[in-house]
Amino acid sequence: MIFGKIAGLNAARVKEEVFEHTAEEPDAVSSASQTEKKVNLGSDLDVKETYMVGANQYLGRSNAGVGNEVVVRITVDDDKKLKDIEILKQSETGIGAQAIESMPKEMISKNTYDVDSISGASATSRALKEAVKDAMSKI
Repeated sequence: MIFGKIAGLNAARVKEEVFEHTAEEPDAVSSASQTEKKVNLGSDLDVKETYMVGANQYLGRSNAGVGNEVVVRITVDDDKKLKDIEILKQSETGIGAQAIESMPKEMISKNTYDVDSISGASATSRALKEAVKDAMSKI
């Protein structure tokens, strides 16, 4: 089920360029003519979310999770120490949801993204760490 979802998300993603052949020049093999024309395929699933940040707040993202993108907003104090971690977007379920619940508290208390992963939720743990690391790199 998970790999089906990942395949579906990949199929729905906007593609860079696709070449479409049209009849104009003769083709040596089929004697049909072909010309390359660039076509941009869009996706109705590709929606960009916007998130607000205030003073001492930074956004971080990761695509390493099982579900989908993980987006966090961290808040730091004047000494650049973690004060809050908000999970703005995530699609983790089961044991992954436990990681989303417990890891931010530990990250705040230790003032680092480098905390122990939750057993059985390594992909979710990795995604959360990457997202917080990304946000902290912007301080």
